[in-house]
Amino acid sequence: MDNPVLSTINHTFLTATRVLEAVPGSAVAINYIKNSYQNDPFRVVLELGLAVYAVKYMLSKKYKIDPTHVAFSEKEVDELVSEWQPEPLVQPLSASKRIELEKTPIIAG
Repeated sequence: MDNPVLSTINHTFLTATRVLEAVPGSAVAINYIKNSYQNDPFRVVLELGLAVYAVKYMLSKKYKIDPTHVAFSEKEVDELVSEWQPEPLVQPLSASKRIELEKTPIIAG
């Protein structure tokens, strides 16, 4: 009954347990996880999944959103700014809306 695969798995878990127990405060964390799993196993699985996702996200390679970004010189930026014509944010008021706005009372204070 000495299966080498099971022996390797058992040895790996024992080693991982010893390493985990060497970390200060790990007993409290393990006890918390055991009690939480007993009370609500879905929540524990969800929290572990989110923790794994957070670690993966933090360790993932950062990328640029737009690799075709063109850097402009100061002169080109100044030219573009001088040529820019702003567009109105809203449509001009119609005559009826202007009259309605003028009739609206203004309360100060």
